[in-house]
Amino acid sequence: MRPQHNRLPADTRRGFAGSAIDRSRPLKFQLDGHQISGFAGDTVLSAVLASGIDTIGQHANQPLGLSLRSAPAISHASFVSDPQHALPMARTPATNGAEFVTLGGNAAGALGRLFQPSRTLGLALDKPRALAHPWRATTGSTEQAGDLVVIGAGVAGLSGALAAARAGLRVTLVEANPYLGGHSGLFGTQEGEDSPDESMSRLAREVSANAAITVLQSTHAFAIRPGSVRVHRVDLDDGSPQGRVIDLEAARIILATGSLERLPIFAGNRLPGVTGTLNAYELAYRFGVWPGRSAAFATSSNPAYRLATLASDIGVSVPRIVDSRPSPASRFIEFSRAYGIVQAPGAVTSLATMSRNGAMLTVALEGSAAPALSTERLLVCGGWQPDLTLWHVAGGESRWNPARHRLEAIGLIDTIALAGSAAGFFTRRGCIQSGANAVDALLGRPRHPVEDPLIDAAYETPDAACPVGPVQRDTESYLDSGAQLLTRPHPPRRRWPFAKAKGPTGVTALSEAPQP
Repeated sequence: MRPQHNRLPADTRRGFAGSAIDRSRPLKFQLDGHQISGFAGDTVLSAVLASGIDTIGQHANQPLGLSLRSAPAISHASFVSDPQHALPMARTPATNGAEFVTLGGNAAGALGRLFQPSRTLGLALDKPRALAHPWRATTGSTEQAGDLVVIGAGVAGLSGALAAARAGLRVTLVEANPYLGGHSGLFGTQEGEDSPDESMSRLAREVSANAAITVLQSTHAFAIRPGSVRVHRVDLDDGSPQGRVIDLEAARIILATGSLERLPIFAGNRLPGVTGTLNAYELAYRFGVWPGRSAAFATSSNPAYRLATLASDIGVSVPRIVDSRPSPASRFIEFSRAYGIVQAPGAVTSLATMSRNGAMLTVALEGSAAPALSTERLLVCGGWQPDLTLWHVAGGESRWNPARHRLEAIGLIDTIALAGSAAGFFTRRGCIQSGANAVDALLGRPRHPVEDPLIDAAYETPDAACPVGPVQRDTESYLDSGAQLLTRPHPPRRRWPFAKAKGPTGVTALSEAPQP
């Protein structure tokens, strides 16, 4: 059985002991023949990462890192050929004695696993849709969800559900994660606010105690139209994780889907050991998982500095924080200076490469005279984008805000409202108030102004544009951290000046291409 190399001790400071796990209840299960150990409260993914597996497999001749946003679907070994039984690693609870197999990529056989590195699942990912979610192609059963569906159980979704219940509505609250509260913890506290933990815990307790609110955790909404939300739900059936697709019907819908962390674009940006700051924070806070003893940071946003100080507090070495902004200012930056963390403003990552044994990353910089970094992990943040995925699916419109470097929703959709970060709010206070504001909008009641007080830009520098490094011909740069595996186009290779030009060898018109 694999030891939990990447699990932090139970007495780890700064809340990184793992709030979701119960260390008094150990468990073990199998994934592709690997014996994985964990604790009650782990997901399959968190237990796998704690056990030292951080690589999905090979894509475009380079290893691809395993993360909360990029993981293969799995299935019980007895249902491997049935897509209706496919499960997501990040939402499936680890269960004692279970036998899972990965889907999508071509996995190595038993003999091949003997010779592959111990940190990889060994999947070949070059075929199309290797990380697809099979349950998206299945039909859903219809269930009534009361008067209102709220999608997202961060502080905005929790406050919106409570406001709707107080207005006499029956509410179904849908949350993709196995826990409530969202991601406010990474962003810290402004003056006059209580701590993120206090806000999240208080709102979660009130929601759990309210009989008018039905909470569906581990439930991901992936399609929407007015009056209906299609979700994939994972729950336990006789102690075994099972997934099913449900069409939740309700007259009103609130989208409190939060924000997505952008992936800086540079060669090697999805190697094992390169991960987003939110991914790193959630794994540590919820599950006590932190690989390695050193971590460099590359960012265009201030919360990364807060995570750097938290990491330093638990004994992680932070060799440098690279910031694409030339003169950033923030209370978090001042705190990190007090910790003695070296900063490199006005620089971007140009290339990340792995050592031969995979234990270390070498990180080259552009715009800085500093030498290349050597670190076990590189935590990256390219700024934050309101998650408008479902808004767009429902027919909503958006517009680029060049000052904020992000898409923002515009216009209205009857019976559907936005709240929290998805609606464009920045602060925890604004997100909490926006939940009730969205309920007022759906009920046709007067809307009260939402207080969203921002610290002056002279003291809290806004996010910069997502950093983009130079093109490297031999190493892939990915355009996001999701399952699509979209890569940056390579420039055309130089032609020999006297070479004879070749005629077209593939399709020359769109009509000649295969059509769906």
